Amino acid sequence: VNMVDFIHMSCSTRIGIPMLHMSLSDTLGWSTSRAPVGDGSVIEIKLATNGAVKLTSYKFRVNSVKEHRSESGTRYEIDGYLNNPLYWNAASQDSITGTSADALKKIADDTGLQFEGDPTSDSQTWLCRNIQNHEWARMIAERAYKSTQSCMQMGVDLTGTMIFKDVSKMDT
Repeated sequence: VNMVDFIHMSCSTRIGIPMLHMSLSDTLGWSTSRAPVGDGSVIEIKLATNGAVKLTSYKFRVNSVKEHRSESGTRYEIDGYLNNPLYWNAASQDSITGTSADALKKIADDTGLQFEGDPTSDSQTWLCRNIQNHEWARMIAERAYKSTQSCMQMGVDLTGTMIFKDVSKMDT
């Protein structure tokens, strides 16, 4: 009788890292008899498309859990972020000299993300100033330059790949 009400996994160029929002209904009290899911716990979501033999796995780290009790049981709302605390929470004091694409690749490499990106024409020393890696990457991407006709955008997808592309060159 326990069930998943919904799972919403999202990623875009507007959020720093893929996010999870899900709701679980526990009418039998099964969850209360187990170790609680709390801040920092890892949740693994396994999905398969219709007819697929192989499951696709996504790991998220819990950010918050809200518990709603009623006569029919307990409903849990869980928020989380892609399981990469080095990218999401950690900060650096280093600087990187090179293009914005080079700097983003270095941040991705240092935090365990894959990198898929277009080269850029800019070059400078990128100073971190002890801010979180995801925010530093966002600041670099916002200042990236390839040409007068380019529009560079950066995001992290659900597979843990940082994607940095000139969207003006992409097909519709």
